[in-house]
Amino acid sequence: MTQSSPSASRVAVWSAMAEHFLDTETRQDLPLTALRCLEAGLSPDEARQIWQHEVTPAVGFNLRSLAGEWAFWDTDWLVARIERARERWWNRSRCFARYRWPAASGEWLTIERCMQHLLTAAPATRALLAQDLACLARHCFDFHPSHLAELEPEARARISALLPEPFLHLMRPALLSRERPFAKRRLQAALEQVSP
Repeated sequence: MTQSSPSASRVAVWSAMAEHFLDTETRQDLPLTALRCLEAGLSPDEARQIWQHEVTPAVGFNLRSLAGEWAFWDTDWLVARIERARERWWNRSRCFARYRWPAASGEWLTIERCMQHLLTAAPATRALLAQDLACLARHCFDFHPSHLAELEPEARARISALLPEPFLHLMRPALLSRERPFAKRRLQAALEQVSP
């Protein structure tokens, strides 16, 4: 059985989701992955199906590898691997859903929450909101955060309005319990940077 070539938007979704199966810190990009899903016209339910039945079977092995891939996935390799995964009987029958990928489930829940939150914004402002959430996520996950004090006052006000909620609610599933106190302190420090 042959399938037509995947659309560019589907490949962009696959690539964005697959990044979260690399052996490196990628959680700061979870809001941007949610945005890619919405830009592709996916509902949260459709995106969940892609995460569970297309991307996870293709690259989920990397989370259990002692020497996993950490740099990037080659796009052609990724597309071929996902297309093979989509053809397998165990994936077509959805019995793969019985297997749990606990290391990635928090990331998926955060993507889903971000999608739902982005859907509450006007379509024209979703990209900016996703970028603001990603900016805060860099602080939350301590991934080379930029100083919020250096931003324009309008951007600082927008970003400050996201803290502590809804931001912490959106990111909570991706945070390990032992990380939460440190993340809150980093976010508090970020808030202090934007105080007048």
